Amino acid sequence: MDFKVWIHRLVVLFTLWDRRVEAGCDVVITPSSIFVKSGDPVRVTCSTNRKDFKAIGWNAPVSPVMKDKGGKAIWSVDNLTIRDAEVRCFLNLSAPPYHCEKKLHLFVYNLPEPTLELERGIHVNDTVNVTCSVKGQHPTNTTQRLLIPGLKLNLSSVNGKPVISNFKARKEHNGLKVICETHLHLPTATYRRNSSVTLNVSFPPVISPRLPVKPLITAGWSLESQLTCAADGNPRPNIRWFKDDKVVEPSKVMDWGDEGLYECVAENTHGRTRRSVAIVITHDYLPRIAGTSAVILVFVLIIVIIFYVIYYTKNKTGQYRIEDRKIMFTKQGVGLNGGTDHIVFTPLITL
Repeated sequence: MDFKVWIHRLVVLFTLWDRRVEAGCDVVITPSSIFVKSGDPVRVTCSTNRKDFKAIGWNAPVSPVMKDKGGKAIWSVDNLTIRDAEVRCFLNLSAPPYHCEKKLHLFVYNLPEPTLELERGIHVNDTVNVTCSVKGQHPTNTTQRLLIPGLKLNLSSVNGKPVISNFKARKEHNGLKVICETHLHLPTATYRRNSSVTLNVSFPPVISPRLPVKPLITAGWSLESQLTCAADGNPRPNIRWFKDDKVVEPSKVMDWGDEGLYECVAENTHGRTRRSVAIVITHDYLPRIAGTSAVILVFVLIIVIIFYVIYYTKNKTGQYRIEDRKIMFTKQGVGLNGGTDHIVFTPLITL
């Protein structure tokens, strides 16, 4: 008979014996199954109600094991790191089956550590390769998801297999978030963890919005207050104005002699963009008209006031007639030539 067949039969016999022994073992394990994160403590109790037992204890690759003569044994570990530990509670009896064992359903797991592999130094039009994987996991029944919300990308894999994707980088992708998410499903709970990276796509400057071909600049105002040159780019571009190959400060106050061809230049480490404009200087006459009108109005107002004062003063002063210069004063009033007749002074012009 083939040797492999004998080996297979022996394995089957030992498996059946192990099941028979475990099925007839009168012990209770509390808890009967346990899920432990690697590195956490664990404490399990094995007990029996039989009085004819000789010994009760644990067969475990990790100590310590505390025994109790009162019909129970405690297995306690402060830091459990062995993943596939075979832990069994045994019972020795004075009668058949004399010896039996029951296995503790122990599950030691590691929390998944999501890992994103993404190239650095991404330039526009480059092909970007992204890998979402999990490391240090146990067991390998995690689910990985690769998410890029800005690209509506949502890919997944199971059993710990990495998720791989690639796309062509555009300037619109700069600042998008790439997320690697892992799920570990256990009978007791589901653990989710994620890792994220923000895309950094480099691209040369792009001047936007477009500049007018022939803008009008009002004399007396600065260049930057009348005309704006803005550019998008990564890294952030430096923007300067030029006229006749000379730098022009944006705060420069414009006048008639500043008309001509100007150039806005946006530059970063990945390129340079230029836009030319023919600036025409114009005057804003409205302030001058308003100022002149105000001066005229004030002048007219002053003339009116002067004429009014002269007219008012003349009417208030009045003119009076006196026929005789001899005037006597009496108790009743003022008399003329010793008489008692009253005289009333009447102004020549009355109001």
